[in-house]
Amino acid sequence: MKQILPILALIPLVAFSAPFTFQQDNVSFEFDGQSKAVVTTDAAKIPIANLWMLTFHDHSSVTAESFLKAPWNGSVETTVNGTNAVIAYRSEQLDLDISIILHDNSLDYQGNIVKTTSWSLARLTLPHIADFPLNDMDRVIFPQSGARNNGIAFLPDY
Repeated sequence: MKQILPILALIPLVAFSAPFTFQQDNVSFEFDGQSKAVVTTDAAKIPIANLWMLTFHDHSSVTAESFLKAPWNGSVETTVNGTNAVIAYRSEQLDLDISIILHDNSLDYQGNIVKTTSWSLARLTLPHIADFPLNDMDRVIFPQSGARNNGIAFLPDY
């Protein structure tokens, strides 16, 4: 029994995520271990109030923050490997991996729905709520309809 107790004590640690920070040259990503993050560059600090949102065809949605509460009762695990991090959200209804890939002056987000019990997924928004500073910003470009155009550029006035 004494040999089993240390193993049992470690089991709850697997279901929780610790905050982490990692950086590459001029950009860093700091994750709070649940649903919030901060991206820091030479020019700006960008708080992310909610890392992702998944919208369903019936217009209902779940966010990174609400995923950790009832009825989803999800958990978060993180893996950091050099300039790549995977934030794995897990529940009975949905398994979602969010990958953060750091580059010299930028970062990429990638979302991968690993498992779902619903086939009515409409959209994954990543990052969901981010507060971009407008000072000294020329434009923010979002890819959209990549087969038809280069995307949408939002100017500071927008």
